[in-house]
Amino acid sequence: MDISKLAQKPQLVEVTLDAPDLVERYGEAITFYTWDRITTDQFIKLASIDPDQGTVEMVGILKQFVLNKSGEPVMTEEHALPMDVLLATLESISQRLGKS
Repeated sequence: MDISKLAQKPQLVEVTLDAPDLVERYGEAITFYTWDRITTDQFIKLASIDPDQGTVEMVGILKQFVLNKSGEPVMTEEHALPMDVLLATLESISQRLGKS
């Protein structure tokens, strides 16, 4: 297969966070959107985040990947996510991109 056939424009995909603790806390599964593929630089930055050490860095990078249905960032200067949801989005995105 010609590798150029695998290079495509990123597409928005829906992701559902349905861990029992999150569903119990928030009353239902949480849905967000993210890109189905990213650049190598973005992947390395995302994969190298240490949630215990780099909260500011983590939030800065995740702003690019935790999106609404229109592809716009959910986290802004005025809007933040609870830490448990933020960590769940990081884990979900990392696992998804690691398999793609």
